[in-house]
Amino acid sequence: MNHTINKYINNLKEIEVKYKLSASNDMLNNIDDIIKEFNEDLLDSTTPTILLNTFGLLQALFVGVDSLYNLVLSITKNKYYININQNKVMHELKFIRNDVVGHPTNRKYGKYGVGYSKIDTENLSYHKLTYNTYIFRNGDLIENSRTINLDNLIRAYQNEKKIIYDQLTIYINSDYKNINLSAEVYNLHLNLSIEKIEDIKNKFINIYGNYPKHRFMWRLELLEIALKWEHENKYIKELIDHIKIIQSNKIYQISRNMENKYVNTPRVKV
Repeated sequence: MNHTINKYINNLKEIEVKYKLSASNDMLNNIDDIIKEFNEDLLDSTTPTILLNTFGLLQALFVGVDSLYNLVLSITKNKYYININQNKVMHELKFIRNDVVGHPTNRKYGKYGVGYSKIDTENLSYHKLTYNTYIFRNGDLIENSRTINLDNLIRAYQNEKKIIYDQLTIYINSDYKNINLSAEVYNLHLNLSIEKIEDIKNKFINIYGNYPKHRFMWRLELLEIALKWEHENKYIKELIDHIKIIQSNKIYQISRNMENKYVNTPRVKV
């Protein structure tokens, strides 16, 4: 339970947003209880019980990610504070959930493929889930086998949730009227350099905390890679320059929006 977020929700005047946030926050607390119960149920190792708990866990984590997005979008009015797809373990959650819980008996794979998944109940435990998927595409059969470390999946979810709660706490307690990092980002936009990127990174960390997966920091890293990228081919050079423009535009837009100084930057055509 996060007291800062609870207080923020309780003090909201806009009723619909208040109920939306309250539902998301309560659901996240419920999922914490589900995870706790899952970890405490290890003694009951009958296959039906493990299946029931595993189904519940996967669905709970899937709903948890949805609730975290709702929380971030409703409080900050943007999604810069959540970047779960950068977590390789969490990125796979939606595919695993859809394979095992969502549509195991009839799931579409791409435009022409359809697949069917079977859980390997002989090797099922509270720590590991193995399932096989049989995908038919244009008359051809493709067989895939996947083993999921459930302990890693739980830890990845809990780590992401903690990061997001920590960032939201900083956001709620910050006075954005006195933050003007966007001015320095604009100077970077006009004159790109590695030194300026490093300076902005350090100032961002001092203001918002050290969160490398934050979308602002993530795009700064992409811009830095583009600045260090050298190539002799004329067309590759043009592509690199194009990437620099796109990323610097986006970074400036994010910095303005985070300071509640919303701005539309022109779209860059490919």
